[in-house]
Amino acid sequence: MALTKVIGNGLGAVTQDGAATFNEGSADVDFRVESNGNANMLFIDGGNNQVGIGTNATNSYHAKEFVVSSSDEGGMTIAAQNTGHQNYIMFADGTSGAEKYRGYIGYDHNGDIMQMTSGGSSKFIVNDSAIAMNIDSTGAVTKPLQPAFHGTPSASLENFAINQYNNVNFATERFDRNADYNAGGSPSAFTAPVTGVYQLNFHLYLLSLDTAADYVQFSIKTSNKEYVTIIDPNFSGDLTYYHMTMSVLGDMDANDTAYVRMYQSGGTAQLDVATNSSFSGYLVA
Repeated sequence: MALTKVIGNGLGAVTQDGAATFNEGSADVDFRVESNGNANMLFIDGGNNQVGIGTNATNSYHAKEFVVSSSDEGGMTIAAQNTGHQNYIMFADGTSGAEKYRGYIGYDHNGDIMQMTSGGSSKFIVNDSAIAMNIDSTGAVTKPLQPAFHGTPSASLENFAINQYNNVNFATERFDRNADYNAGGSPSAFTAPVTGVYQLNFHLYLLSLDTAADYVQFSIKTSNKEYVTIIDPNFSGDLTYYHMTMSVLGDMDANDTAYVRMYQSGGTAQLDVATNSSFSGYLVA
């Protein structure tokens, strides 16, 4: 039986109670529902086993089993029924275990967290915050919240005491992405916001290095390890100018700290650190 139109109050209307089956005989015919402004609001291509929303040209696309055609700012919405719900677009290659969600795009409305997953586990997570990563038209990638800092002494640090550890404070903050560097503390320390691998560096402009000292060492001390560089100033006379640098790739746990300290064994308490010295670092991975 073919039903073309049922008139009700001047509009096309069909009422059906109970189950309904269309094309049970598997004929190579199409099914179409027309809206007020779109002749193919719902289109089923019976011969190619495809479904179109807003289009009957499903076979023109690469992935063609389900095609949504939309106008400017149109699209598809998955609406959560509760602000605590999670919603997904999932990719499966089986019906058991992680096969049911080998890859997916998920959104947790409770924490406003979006994640992308492959192999059944999360690989990319975005939390509700300011822009975490930006890729511009040139391909340049910036991460405004990536932990990174740079500090310098606010004034010359003079006459370090001998035979004891002394903190080297970099009290002027050049920059501090993510607010993890406490320039005004004693010591001036960086606190790791997350567990990871960090690049840490110092450059020290030294004045009045005493040749009578047994040795002078500077180090970056973290909660996990102390990285040390050392010199035996066995020169013919005191050095008016000298420099020491260090660059390390170190592991830090969340809330671990890193700061610079020095130790001079013997000699005279005359060593200074000039203001164009620096302490810097950033999260690598």
